Amino acid sequence: MRFAVVHQGDVIPVEVPDQLTLADFKAYLEAETSVGPQHQKLVKDGNEINGDDKSLSEVGLVDGDMVQLLNTAAPAATAAASRPPAPAPRPGQVPASIIESQRQQILNTPQLREQIIRQQPEMEAVLQDPVRFRQVMEQTFAHMGQMGGGGVENSAEYQRLMQNPDDPESQKRIMELIQQEAIDENYRLAYEITPEAFTHVNMLYIELTIKGHKIQAFVDSGAQVTCISPKLAQKVGIDRLIDKRMVAEIQGVGRQTSGGRIHSVPITVGDSKIELPCSFTVIDTNVDLLFGLDMLRRHRAIIDLEQDKLILANGTVEARFLSEGEIVNNPFSPKGPDQAPASAINPTPAVTNTPAATTSAQPATKSTTTPAAPSSHATQASHLRRDEYTPSDAEIQQLVNIGFSPPQARQALIACNGNVELAASMLFN
Repeated sequence: MRFAVVHQGDVIPVEVPDQLTLADFKAYLEAETSVGPQHQKLVKDGNEINGDDKSLSEVGLVDGDMVQLLNTAAPAATAAASRPPAPAPRPGQVPASIIESQRQQILNTPQLREQIIRQQPEMEAVLQDPVRFRQVMEQTFAHMGQMGGGGVENSAEYQRLMQNPDDPESQKRIMELIQQEAIDENYRLAYEITPEAFTHVNMLYIELTIKGHKIQAFVDSGAQVTCISPKLAQKVGIDRLIDKRMVAEIQGVGRQTSGGRIHSVPITVGDSKIELPCSFTVIDTNVDLLFGLDMLRRHRAIIDLEQDKLILANGTVEARFLSEGEIVNNPFSPKGPDQAPASAINPTPAVTNTPAATTSAQPATKSTTTPAAPSSHATQASHLRRDEYTPSDAEIQQLVNIGFSPPQARQALIACNGNVELAASMLFN
């Protein structure tokens, strides 16, 4: 059987026969630790292991166990009979017992183990070797400390917990602090490598023309149908074409009934003069015109983000995506509700991360569909409520954890209307 013995902060990997008696095992430990059998106290899960004449399997030891070895000798005798004491842990050094506890937790949690091996295949062999696992973890913690300017070990709480590292509650909290340090380091690394991930991403809008009216259309490949608001349909003079027999019930977090369907209207996209047929589902949403997947597929569209344009009809029609400053009444803008229509504040229907479905092909019947806008719309729309925004303690603490003062965090969150990522980006800049 294979298990580990922890003594004075060191992890001793053990591989012995199951039928080895406890007395013989203590003799083996004496050779490894210089602690006589009469002074050895073996503890597993808080319980002392007794029964020198019993085998290791009979006293309850199994593969993967972690056993703690305590020396019961008097301090004076210990100093004379044992090897020189191990040096005190360096600041920021995690006790070997905590690292081994973490290894055992991973081994005993199949889902966690599979996730780690899937992300880092080399860890499969490392997890089976206590010594190698400790070395890898110590290197990781040392790197975190260098990158983070000292890391979690410099905190007063960490120093207090390290005064009693064998306490289960202390071990649990130390691992939480180490995990939070890893998260913070990942945050700092991401900000250096991909700073654009912490800024507002503009939605995709193009300009098209309906009946001589230039319209800004929101391109959304996550919406199954192309939608137009009743107000816009009336403005461009196509409301008379609404087939109210083709009513459908739009279902998401909430429910909303569409106003019917416009079967075909010619449109031109961008600067092209080529007319393309387009059908619309009429629904009162926060976006006047949503160019959905049905028409994107119908006209063989390519969303080319490298060239920042939408390509239609086998490359014969192109339209560049509008910049944020060119978009009028953008309901997804982070700048405030004054730039968004009233419906953008409380969008109807409520949206989840599922696309809209096509309406029923049978007249005068209702079919269940899903909403025609992605989940991020509702989330970003909620950020538009700027009136006297008060940051929560949890939001402030997130920014404090990455090095900013509470007043700085509060002011940034108010300015960004509670968007923690934008607030962090503003503070870093």
